[in-house]
Amino acid sequence: MQRQQRSFSLLLLLLAGACHVLTASASEVAATKESSLLPRAVAPATKHRSDKVHGIIMGVTVIIIFPFASISWRLLDRLVSGKTLFRIHVACQVLGLAMLIVGFGIGVWVCIIHKEVYNDEWGHVILGTILMALFIVQPVIGQLHHYLYISPSRRTQPWIRSLHVWLGRLLMVAAIVNGATGIVLANNTPGGEKGYSAAAGIVGVAYIVILVLWYWNRSKQDIEKDSHDTSEERHADVERKITPAVGVDPM
Repeated sequence: MQRQQRSFSLLLLLLAGACHVLTASASEVAATKESSLLPRAVAPATKHRSDKVHGIIMGVTVIIIFPFASISWRLLDRLVSGKTLFRIHVACQVLGLAMLIVGFGIGVWVCIIHKEVYNDEWGHVILGTILMALFIVQPVIGQLHHYLYISPSRRTQPWIRSLHVWLGRLLMVAAIVNGATGIVLANNTPGGEKGYSAAAGIVGVAYIVILVLWYWNRSKQDIEKDSHDTSEERHADVERKITPAVGVDPM
C-alpha cells in the first residue's frame, strides 16, 4: 500500500514537473513573440518606412479617391448616364474602402512598433478607429438608399439619402484632419506637411467650387422649369377665356 502511495506521489511530482517545464517554455515563447513586437526589436528604418506607407495610403484615399467618388455624381452628371455614374461611384468607393482597410492594418502595426496604442497626445489612433468603423457603415447606408430607390414602389426616404451624403462629407473632412495629426505624430519633414496641406487645400477648394456650381445650376434649372410651367398654365387659362363656349341650340 505504501509502495503504491509512493508511486502515485512520484507520478504527481513528475506531472507537476512536466507542467512547470511546459509553462516555462510557453512563457518564454510568448515573451519572445512579445519582444519581437516591441519598438527595440524594430529598426528605425522600418519604423520610418511603415509610417510613410501608412501615410501615403491613407492620404491618397481620403484626399483623392473618396472626394472623387463623392463629387463624380456632380462632375460627370451631364457626361455619362446614371448607371455609369453609379458604377463609377461604387468602383471608387470599393477601391477607397479596400485601401482604407489596408492602411488601417498598417496603422495598427505602426502603433505596435511605436508603442502608442490609444495613448498618443493628439488622439489620432482613437479618431482613426472611429472613422474606420463609420467608413465601413457608410456603404451599407448607400446600398440601402439605392435598394429603396430602384424598388418598384420607389419607397426611398429622403433622410437616408441626406444621411449618406452628409455623413460621407463629414467623414472625409474628419479623415483629412486626422491625417494632419498623424503627420505631426510621425515627425514628418516640412516638405511632407506642406505637400499634404497643399493637396488637401486644392482638393477641398475644387470640391466646394464644383458643389456650389452644381447646386447653383440646379436651382437655376428649377426656377426656369417653374417659370415655364407657370407660363404654360397662364397660356392655357387665356385660351380658355377667349375660346367661345360651344352651345347646343334647342330643337
